[in-house]
Amino acid sequence: MDTTQDKKVLQTKTDATIQSLVAAFTGTDGVTLLEFLGKFLRNSDPKALPSSPKWIKPVVGFIKKLLASRPTPEARAAYTIAAASLLEVYHADAMKLLFTSDAKDDKPFSYLFITLLLTDTRATLPRLLELLNDPSYPAIAQRLGSAFDVVTHFVGYLVRSLDEEDLSPGDMIMPPDFLLKLRKTVSEAMSLAIEFLRDRWDASVAGAFGLHPEARTKQTDTSAGKRQTISWESKKDTIQEDPLILAAVRSIAIWLREDDNELLRKEAAGLTDMLIDLYKSSSVVKLDFRSPVLVGLEGILVEKAGLEEFSTHNGWLALITDLVAILQFVTKVSDETEAARGVEIVRVLLPVVEEEDFGAKEEWMNFVTAVAACDVPEAEQPLIVQEAEIAALQLATALLVSAHEGMRRRYIHSTGAILGIASRLQAHIGARHPLRESLDDVVQTLGRLH
Repeated sequence: MDTTQDKKVLQTKTDATIQSLVAAFTGTDGVTLLEFLGKFLRNSDPKALPSSPKWIKPVVGFIKKLLASRPTPEARAAYTIAAASLLEVYHADAMKLLFTSDAKDDKPFSYLFITLLLTDTRATLPRLLELLNDPSYPAIAQRLGSAFDVVTHFVGYLVRSLDEEDLSPGDMIMPPDFLLKLRKTVSEAMSLAIEFLRDRWDASVAGAFGLHPEARTKQTDTSAGKRQTISWESKKDTIQEDPLILAAVRSIAIWLREDDNELLRKEAAGLTDMLIDLYKSSSVVKLDFRSPVLVGLEGILVEKAGLEEFSTHNGWLALITDLVAILQFVTKVSDETEAARGVEIVRVLLPVVEEEDFGAKEEWMNFVTAVAACDVPEAEQPLIVQEAEIAALQLATALLVSAHEGMRRRYIHSTGAILGIASRLQAHIGARHPLRESLDDVVQTLGRLH
């Protein structure tokens, strides 16, 4: 699409074609239509798709109608994948239609929908490992991955709705008793998903639970390429390339962060080695696990077991290495995506520093030196880039505060350099700037230490 006019023409044609298809399937179960839309929406160029089309509502109507009947396996796959695709492409519109219910309904649609999706995952995951090399695996994995995606969107929507200050009981997306039932259902499903991920990771990579990476079996050459010497992994795809794994990690991660479930967080602590390995193997050119891993670690590191696993598997080194690279990059190129991940990393690492009983570790203090060497530009920057830089200053300051006095004296020159960076940033952040208070706290704390 070379011009804006071409884009508009294509969007109009796409909109009209789908609207015609929806009209043509009126009076049917719509399974074929949902199968088509599930594939089409997620594989299309976003520029070719119309914004807020009118046909979303009748498509959701097909999904609700199928759910109310006794759907066949084909129908379940069709409405699951279609719902996930709608939520991905038409986030706001689809969430309102799928997750809000009519007060007259005996059971809220969103309650029934999420319950059925999780019932499917709980019934299928225990036998999925043995199907890795079965021809049916890709279709099953796509259905389950879509189910996890829908649950992730639902949890996000639920949290945002509950955070609204003027929320009244009548405005809730479902009555409190159904929310409590659903919370139990989601937690049980996530527990099973954690068990599946542990088994899948052990079978494909680790060799055994808790085995240190250096103790893992080496790869050997086979007719199918390099493989672990003992592995039940897929012949075609590694675990890092499986979209189902990414979808499951995303869903577990947001639930761990948002639901105060001590037992589930302790269970998830057993996945820390997997999460850190997935983080290190991620990049923008393949499946990117970094953001969901950070979200999950926020929940896991609340528990002592999570902190212990994080330390055992060098979690600090993995995240701080990425954070230093992000700082060096965003101070030269204002990349908002990288900056946002930098903020997430600091959000994970700050509590680690604060929970360390014996003060900052010697190897952690390398970050103080790295921040002191940063060349922050004396110019206006996007808000998220400024937030990432200030977050890094906060982490460095927390390390200096946590360090014992002798160690702190060794970093007196770095402390002065960081104070200088913070002072330079103050020149571009006005008194009413949303980040001003955080930056002032850094300057005042460093001033007392220097």
